[in-house]
Amino acid sequence: WKWLQDMLDTATKLKKFDSYKLRVGYLKFASNHLESICLHRAELLQCVDIWAPRLTNFSVQAAYDLSQVHFLKIHALKAELPSDFTFDEELSVNAENVNLGNHALEAIATHPRFRGTRESLQMDDGYW
Repeated sequence: WKWLQDMLDTATKLKKFDSYKLRVGYLKFASNHLESICLHRAELLQCVDIWAPRLTNFSVQAAYDLSQVHFLKIHALKAELPSDFTFDEELSVNAENVNLGNHALEAIATHPRFRGTRESLQMDDGYW
């Protein structure tokens, strides 16, 4: 899967990423233009690193071991943004059938543009 990460590393103008049954343990996204990440049935995914100042949609479904999500605060691509860049649109998160680890849960819940609730990110104990 190194080829996939190599592709993502060079896709610095990527606007949308959508996958189904992607079987990797780690992904890193870095784009000033990325608005949407959809990872459906990412069953092996454990860690995601994201530099995406325009991200408005983060959907992770059926990822049963996602322990870490990092919203990067510093990246080399930041230098390409206007010095007065701001982006205030809400970050919508779909965590359906996802078992978020404490670190991932905290990273999403404390993201400055996430306006959902911590409870909306937690799997219903009665589901399993």
